[in-house]
Amino acid sequence: TSERLPLWGYLLLTALLAAAFLLSICIGSVNLPLGDTLTCLRSLLTGQEAPATMARGIILNLRLPRALNAALTGAALSLSGAAMQGLLRNPLADGSTLGVSSGASLGAVLSLAFGFGLTGGALGSTALTAMLSAFLSLLVILALAWALDRSLSTSSIILIGVIFSMFASSLISLVVSFAGDRVR
Repeated sequence: TSERLPLWGYLLLTALLAAAFLLSICIGSVNLPLGDTLTCLRSLLTGQEAPATMARGIILNLRLPRALNAALTGAALSLSGAAMQGLLRNPLADGSTLGVSSGASLGAVLSLAFGFGLTGGALGSTALTAMLSAFLSLLVILALAWALDRSLSTSSIILIGVIFSMFASSLISLVVSFAGDRVR
């Protein structure tokens, strides 16, 4: 069966995305009028110079980068989730199914508990360590699945991912119980 939306569904979702994007730029600790926001965005898209106002500074320096970051992050997460579901042929597959989320959490907890990381920055270090441990956990899961049946079948990958997720969660609990307030 085909699960495609009709054209009006895509148009409606696009309009809702645009409305949420504009709303995220307009609403904040300083509420900005929609007209000022649209004027600033139009001038940015056409290459014209927007009037130098407080709203322009807030939009261009704070809210627009944050809104674009949120939109692109959401798009990347949905694309990676769809790819994972397609590759595993399982509509319920996600990062926690394969143990990737638990592997990332384990890396972040170890980074916080023992104070090590990949860079000098405190928060960037934890994030990079979590990404590296997520990738390494995926490699471990795929290596175990390959060693188990030499075919990388979907069911083997999912079962080993669930087992790895439980193992990583137990290690997280162990580290948190011994590390105390530093990790919490």
